[in-house]
Amino acid sequence: MPLPDALDPVAFMGGGCGLPTGFHAVERAGIAMGDTVVVQGSGPVGLNAAIFAGLAGAAAVLMVGAPADRLGLDLLRRQV
Repeated sequence: MPLPDALDPVAFMGGGCGLPTGFHAVERAGIAMGDTVVVQGSGPVGLNAAIFAGLAGAAAVLMVGAPADRLGLDLLRRQV
């Protein structure tokens, strides 16, 4: 899929491989509002997948892996 004209390719590259791979995983999984998602691994791909799962509407996103400081991140600051 080509990048939209408004998106600077250099800015997009900052996401590296983890950004498009995490997005693709969530898209393929068909995550919907209210789903519970488990992400195995807290590396760049896992962190991006967790963020995109939350943005897709997952009610809960659980991450399994290490290091502990990554597992405790509040990746989506939701205001209710």
